[in-house]
Amino acid sequence: MRHRAKRRRRFSLTREGKGYVFVTFGVGVAAVNTGNNLLYLILGLLLSLLLVSGTLSDLALYQIRAKRRLPARLYVGRAHDVEVTLVNEKRFFPSYSLEVREEGVLPAAQRGHPPEQRGHPPEPAGHPPGRGLTQRGHPPEPGGHPPEPASAAFSGRGGYVVRVPARSHVTVSTTLTPTRRGVQQLGMVLVVTRYPFGLIEKASRRAHPEEVLVFPAVVDVALPAFPAHQRGVVDTSARRGQGPDTLGLRPHRGDDEARDIHWRRSASLGRLVSRERAADVDRSLTLVLDERPPADAALRPAWDEGFERAISECASLAVAALAHGVSVVVRAEGSVSPRVDAGAVPDPVLRFLALLQPADRQPLTAAQAVSATAPVDASPAASARAAAPAARHTDPGLVVRVPVELSAPPGAQRGLRRVTSSEHAA
Repeated sequence: MRHRAKRRRRFSLTREGKGYVFVTFGVGVAAVNTGNNLLYLILGLLLSLLLVSGTLSDLALYQIRAKRRLPARLYVGRAHDVEVTLVNEKRFFPSYSLEVREEGVLPAAQRGHPPEQRGHPPEPAGHPPGRGLTQRGHPPEPGGHPPEPASAAFSGRGGYVVRVPARSHVTVSTTLTPTRRGVQQLGMVLVVTRYPFGLIEKASRRAHPEEVLVFPAVVDVALPAFPAHQRGVVDTSARRGQGPDTLGLRPHRGDDEARDIHWRRSASLGRLVSRERAADVDRSLTLVLDERPPADAALRPAWDEGFERAISECASLAVAALAHGVSVVVRAEGSVSPRVDAGAVPDPVLRFLALLQPADRQPLTAAQAVSATAPVDASPAASARAAAPAARHTDPGLVVRVPVELSAPPGAQRGLRRVTSSEHAA
């Protein structure tokens, strides 16, 4: 009984259904007052149509399961495609006219489908980062589920399926746009139908709530100018990496690539050995961000917006630097992100920025702190590189301080302060 209560379907009358009920009530009043048998017959037909509508809509939602597949990365202000698979477990009867929505998600403005954003990371130029993307004051979504809060962490559009055959499944694509960074709660999947006459809308909750990590907004930015001594040819160092030079030979591991195997030496030893490659002393960019809020409480709302813009700017600079062959590390007043070498995926830095909070906020839990600093690659080679001494990552590089501006006009170019090595050490 408890399981049934959770799966109970909720319904509401549509605008057409309210008009239909009003007409039915009028015919009923007229039949009672006049005693006309024809009016009683029409009243019976109208009521039977309501009964058929409720029965068929309930049958359309019966034994329907939903499985949601989220993208690997979510960015603030980006429209992401979410695949929802509807499985019809009925043996004989198909389900018709099903709509898929996300619970707790604000409906997006009806301006047509957003342009597709493909690749990692997406780089559109017209989305404002930060909390300004939250759609406040939007009317609640009609239907049989609770009204959506104005401060929802996601907005998006649902998907529509015409027919799900019996003992089969259909995959539909919905759109999800995060509006806040960090760990966010995504509710259940709502399967809604107005089948067959559009008089009653029934909603059934499917799938399971999920916690997702939303990365900061990434926009197009210009990289700062590097010193003259870092514009030349890349040198090699004595630490391990993926450079062209070889440090030596070592026993072959399962995660090594076949091209690294030294076949002649392996044949002489009777076992596989691989080349240990040296890392490049590449250009390095250190982004410095101050997460301490001002003491004046009146400046706190403006500082919060500026802090979100600074987070987005750090993320954009990190992504652009890695794409141009520059290693990146982000330093805050109380923490530091993992160092990401040039050409690698920016996930460790983006995860650090997504979980970074002002200094007066509640500190991160142990699980969040581990996920913020854990390496993306869990292979033995990656673990060995992560356990290497920190002194190996002290390559000279450019240090840039990203300021938290209290006000920034739309479209204005934010200024970056370049910091010398002596200032940074101080």
